[in-house]
Amino acid sequence: LRFLLLFVLGGIVANLVGALSLAGVRSPIIGCSGAVSAVLGTYIALFPRARLGLVVPLGLYLEFVRMPAFLLIGIWVLLQLLFSYAGPSYGAVVWWTHIAGFLFGVVFALFSRDDIARRLRG
Repeated sequence: LRFLLLFVLGGIVANLVGALSLAGVRSPIIGCSGAVSAVLGTYIALFPRARLGLVVPLGLYLEFVRMPAFLLIGIWVLLQLLFSYAGPSYGAVVWWTHIAGFLFGVVFALFSRDDIARRLRG
């Protein structure tokens, strides 16, 4: 139930921020990337020392590497910030929805951290 709340509220907040960033544009916003970004924000806030697996293409080979979640998601956040300054026309993506969703997820994690930790302990 908490995950559903995170996903739905994260998507709503992210899309509202996206709509505000496109105040002069009369196009619909379609997608759930802001909600997915909220999940990323919550994950990094709850598990900052976690390591994530990543498949890296090296020529004809694929290499599986593990790297800190903080680094991988941090690179993703930096890319979102860079693309947001390129504008909504770059790739027809409302990049601010990703940033807003991520920040919502971090705040959500901070408010529900104790409840989640209690549930994980059993």
